[in-house]
This record gives sequence, C-alpha cells and structure tokens, in this order.
Amino acid sequence: MGTRGKGRPPLPGESRKRRNLSLRVRDQAREALARAAAQNQRTISEEIEARLEQSLSGVEQALEFAYGARIAGLVVAIARAMHDTATWAGVDVFGVTPIADRSVVAAEDPWVYDQMTKAVGTVLEAFRPKGAIVEPALGRIVEAVDSTIETSEARAKIGIRHAGELQAQIVVRAIEGEGDTDELKEWGRRRRAQLGNLVKSGGST
Repeated sequence: MGTRGKGRPPLPGESRKRRNLSLRVRDQAREALARAAAQNQRTISEEIEARLEQSLSGVEQALEFAYGARIAGLVVAIARAMHDTATWAGVDVFGVTPIADRSVVAAEDPWVYDQMTKAVGTVLEAFRPKGAIVEPALGRIVEAVDSTIETSEARAKIGIRHAGELQAQIVVRAIEGEGDTDELKEWGRRRRAQLGNLVKSGGST
C-alpha cells in the first residue's frame, strides 16, 4: 500500500471531534467523490465533509465576490445581529414556535424593527475606522457630476455630505419599483419579493 499524501492539516482541539452521519448516494456520485478525494489526497469522508463546509459557506463567498471582503463581513455581521434580534423577539416576546416564522413575524412589528435598527447601528459603530471625518475635496467630483460648474459644484457638495443617504434612497426607490436602470429594476423586483409586507409602496411585482 502506498503512502497517503498530505491532506488537510490536523484540526485543533474541539474541531477534531466528529459525529457519525449516514449517507446514501448513487454509484455515479460515489465514484465522482472517490475521484475527487484521490485528487485532493483525502478520504471520501473528508471529501464529503469539505464539500459540505464549502456549500454552507457559499452565501458568504458570494457576498465577498459581489461586494468585497470588508463589506461582505459587515453585511454578514449586520444580518446576524438583525436575525438574532428578530428571532429572540419572535420566541421570547411573541412566542412564535416555528423557526421559519420567527424572524418574519417579529420583523413586521414596529418595536422589533426599531431594535433591529439599533442592532445595525451598534455593529457599524463597533467597526468604525478611527480618525477624524474629513470631507474629500470637490476636485474631480465636480467634473463628474455636471459639465456646468455653477450647478455641479453645488450638487457635488450635496453629494459628498449626503452620499450615504442619497445612495440609500436610490436603493429604496428601486425596491419600491422605481429603479433607474434595468439592472436596478430587476434587483428591486427580487428584493420586493423578499421583503413582502415591509415594502410600503411597490409598483408591480
């Protein structure tokens, strides 16, 4: 028997504990797993575990691909804080038992929604970069906003001072059915379907 090549490095402490999981697969799937395991120098069990871990982290990887690591990390942290706040309220305040219904029911309550906004603020403040807040110079921003200097400078100043609010308004309008581009309209349509009753006015779905 040949010497097995190096696989994943040994896991520390608690991570080495395993639980049995019975799994039935078709012969074709097992053969594919066996080939992949040999290629990756793992046992079939290790290959299955690695693929399960990869699939479970797929959402985070997709967020990182779409928005970059820093924003993806913040999004996941914010989502967790909002979800845990709503779920806690769903169970302990409203007594909702089914897991799938907890955050939905709680998120539509004004008090819980207010608590979720505070949770979001707390997360964002926890990771706020150190240093003074300094508005960037107008410079190229003026040229990019408008070719007319008189109006472009004023618009650029507004854009700098209220950039977050203005961008958020664009997002909200898209969700309400008023996207500025075809891509935003389609993005907004999908968000309306997700947000359901939380969307105040919504155009066509």
